[in-house]
Amino acid sequence: MEEEISVSFEQFLQVVNADETFQDQIIIIEIDGNKSVANKPDDLLVRLDALCIVLVSKGELIITVDYLPYRVTQHMTLGLTHKHLLNSINVSHDARGYYVMFSKTLLKEMFPQFMNVPKEYLMNRRLSPIMKLDPKEYVMLTDVLERLRNNIRRKNHMFHQFMVMSEAGSFLMELTNCGMQQMGAMRSDYKATHNEELALKFMHLIVTRGKEWNEVSQYSTELCVTPVYLSRAIKAVSGKTVMEWINEARIAEAKILLRKPNMSIQEISEDLNFSDQSAFGKFFKKQTGLSPLEYRRKF
Repeated sequence: MEEEISVSFEQFLQVVNADETFQDQIIIIEIDGNKSVANKPDDLLVRLDALCIVLVSKGELIITVDYLPYRVTQHMTLGLTHKHLLNSINVSHDARGYYVMFSKTLLKEMFPQFMNVPKEYLMNRRLSPIMKLDPKEYVMLTDVLERLRNNIRRKNHMFHQFMVMSEAGSFLMELTNCGMQQMGAMRSDYKATHNEELALKFMHLIVTRGKEWNEVSQYSTELCVTPVYLSRAIKAVSGKTVMEWINEARIAEAKILLRKPNMSIQEISEDLNFSDQSAFGKFFKKQTGLSPLEYRRKF
């Protein structure tokens, strides 16, 4: 099985069995746990070039994003952007809900509607992608979503595109409004702490540079702080050390490359900046319990 680290929206459309799609820009899929196959943690290592919203009306999904597991249960949403790395999805047999995906092209068209969204809100959603809705909010949001689905189906309507775009905008604005109200209720004077801002920048670097950077000092230099300060800040915000994040990122990248049959283990060790194949093998086995060759044979 071969997995790519990045999947374009167009590539995803070619393989997904979607209930509704609109002009290669919107995908809506109903979640049905009876029809889903629970994925083991190694089954996905994907960055989807889109905005993905998961809504759960019943049951639960365990979704691992950027190496952190999130439990999404009744009346919860989880939002993923193209910067997130999706590691795994496990679906309970009684799970019900929706996956809703919007292409970056569509989001750019709608961007003027979201010009007034505060930076602090976007940062909060990036660090805490889970949102718990009250039942009325969830019903309201799914009502808008159902209107969007119905309008996507009305392909012969004279104003088809306008109606779909209007409902898509309504869905995104209602979702953002719920998040803004919750953030305001929790902290009316919300302002991200320095550690939270630092953690957000660090997470972005882990996703974009984790393949080649393997020293705390590389990240601290880029972020203009000392290694000790960075380590304390990341531990305080995430509960994990900088090295734990670095090691998990390198393992994730290694697994992706090991699933590519055209790369030798020597080439992979070089690509991941290990001193030699032996060092890579020892590191991989310590982290996973398997040698690189044993892992490759599994797939």
